[in-house]
Amino acid sequence: MTSHDTNPLQLLPTTSTSTHSLRSSLKKTSSFKNPFETASILSTSTRYSQTTLRAPPPYTPFHATTSLQIQTSGHALLAFPSPPKQLTTAVFGLDSNGRCDRPVYLSTRAVRNSGNCTLVRAEDETGAPLAETRYKWGPSSDPVVCIGDEEVVMSRPKWTARTIRFSWGGRRYQWRYGCSSERRGVEGDRGEGCNSLLLLERVEGEGKEEVRTTVARFVRGEETRTPGTKKSCAGNGGRLEMALDRDGVDTFADGIGEEVVVATLLVMLKKEVDRRRGAQIAVIGTS
Repeated sequence: MTSHDTNPLQLLPTTSTSTHSLRSSLKKTSSFKNPFETASILSTSTRYSQTTLRAPPPYTPFHATTSLQIQTSGHALLAFPSPPKQLTTAVFGLDSNGRCDRPVYLSTRAVRNSGNCTLVRAEDETGAPLAETRYKWGPSSDPVVCIGDEEVVMSRPKWTARTIRFSWGGRRYQWRYGCSSERRGVEGDRGEGCNSLLLLERVEGEGKEEVRTTVARFVRGEETRTPGTKKSCAGNGGRLEMALDRDGVDTFADGIGEEVVVATLLVMLKKEVDRRRGAQIAVIGTS
């Protein structure tokens, strides 16, 4: 477990390994092997905050208050369209140097052919769920994330869209993919590559008065994506950066908490895998 050749993904359970064994292994080591040697994280900023919905927004400072690393292998471009083998996705905290520390959250599926999953704190031996996601493969069913007594229905504005919208705490949010100019802006701010950018925005107002505020971003590049994966992979891991202002130990001033951001982002990654598998099935069907 302490070997410097250990890959964090090798420590995650598949169909033959239980989440209990992973949680037990956490007690035996103070940290995981850090797969990142060059990533700089804690003082990141994106020129992106409040904007109108009409066009790619002008950049204004975005200052991350919390950063996490999601480790998942995703689905390769050239692969058979079967469900992912990896049953547990680990979400790591970062040390003062911006490198992977210990897992903070674990998202676990019970069986390989199910999209349903449960998000728990990695060090919580009781396994009390922070969020439970009901997820069916295919375009006809919207994923539902249950957090406490609230159900978050994640829907698309149209069935061909990649943007997903939801409501939480009486406010509207959406996950969307950043355009090429936004990716270049992130690259300039971080000094690192950004092949894929997901933005979580709070949406306020209606029509022409609609305003978006970025509260989190998910960056994947050579330095930040899960080791062993390529930019062509769908649903692979990367760096999650959040601008959430705490007004207490476990509460956030802007109404949305870390567990909501993580759980809804994992749905976006599942959707990526779905689209990839669907395209592969279509190719096989026409060959």
